[in-house]
Amino acid sequence: MPPADAAGAPPLCHCAEAATLHKRRWWCARVQGGCDYEVWAGPMDAGGGGGGGSGSSSALTTTDGGGVRAAPPWPSPQPLCDCARPAVWMCRRWFCARVDHGRCDFEWLAPPARPPPTLLPRAELELQIARDTAALLTAAALGPLTACCFVGNSAFGLGLWARTALTAGQALGAYAGPRLPLGMDKRGHCVLQIPGTEVVIDGASENSPFELPRCCATYANHSARPNARLELWPVLRPASCEARQHMVLVASEPIAAGSEIRIDYDSGSKSRSHGTKAFKAKGGASTYWGGSQQGQPRESHAWRTAHCHPPPPVADAERLVNGLARLQRAAAASGSDPEAACGGLVHLLPDEMVQPLPWDGARGGDARLRLLVPLLSKKLVGLREQKHSSNWALVATHLPGRTGRECRERWAERLAAGAVGAEQPSRGVADAASSSSSSAAT
Repeated sequence: MPPADAAGAPPLCHCAEAATLHKRRWWCARVQGGCDYEVWAGPMDAGGGGGGGSGSSSALTTTDGGGVRAAPPWPSPQPLCDCARPAVWMCRRWFCARVDHGRCDFEWLAPPARPPPTLLPRAELELQIARDTAALLTAAALGPLTACCFVGNSAFGLGLWARTALTAGQALGAYAGPRLPLGMDKRGHCVLQIPGTEVVIDGASENSPFELPRCCATYANHSARPNARLELWPVLRPASCEARQHMVLVASEPIAAGSEIRIDYDSGSKSRSHGTKAFKAKGGASTYWGGSQQGQPRESHAWRTAHCHPPPPVADAERLVNGLARLQRAAAASGSDPEAACGGLVHLLPDEMVQPLPWDGARGGDARLRLLVPLLSKKLVGLREQKHSSNWALVATHLPGRTGRECRERWAERLAAGAVGAEQPSRGVADAASSSSSSAAT
């Protein structure tokens, strides 16, 4: 509601009657049975201690527990709370004006004013645009690109770099890839075992029958002094045929834009003879295969000072900070956070925009299911018999953009009747189907 107009007429309250001015605020004029109308008067409106009378034009101050709080900075538009009512200014913030049980949780503080713009030479602007364009094209050619990370050249081949300034506890993306039973792991440098399970994530598709595009998190290199970590995020209320947990890459400390992101491969001890390393992930212990470390030079921490020009940032990118703590609070409060309990936090992670794999065609989802279901049935008990088995979530990781429920329904309705015996797919068929990932993404 606006304050008094230029002619001095008071605004109308919710009762459609002229409001009265009292202590620099407009109120409903009714003493009994009135509405809860309350609007701050402008700095030029008369204040005072009387109802509607004129008085001093000094700035209003309110007290809260003995402390003095100044009036909102003028000019300051009065926002509407979640109840669609004008908010009130208290303790240097805007709050809901209602005092009954229907009060909402609205709380807002206007952002500080932006500094005045600086005039830059045209040549400097053109140079900055050229650098940003080159960085964007290079990052898109080397690997996946998200709102907070990109792939670039590092001291050990390709590495993961920060696209924008990152805060401690900020989620950078899921460590995704085709999932396999532990017994099917034979080799690989990016194979991560999910804590408490017999399932591994084959980040580089080195053990999978089909090659899938790699996610950003799989490009993170090793350091004994990392600035990021892997966390196990459980899904508190998983849907039918969907995953029960996710591995998420999280920043352990503030990371500047253009700095490399690294995790610790060797924080545990050797667990298998062929070079397996036990990796300590927050929320549980997992296993990371980094390959043999023999013959590698002693680690240098010079990577912390290295800089790679980042692509231009994404406008209005939402940050997800302290997601694991939020999940733990939701679990302790019996699922009071529906978004966290239903796995909605995972959907807030930076998206790499994977297009769903088509079902039809020699390289489509149907061809993959005909090979995967018989193959994985040897290791996954109840994959075919149980309609709501979470093992279908494992199958879905081999079909980009598809869910476990979609795969189960597709198999039950169209493919189960003509399924053949469990056969290991030939290398030629697997190679032909593996190229469908890149063609579908294109």
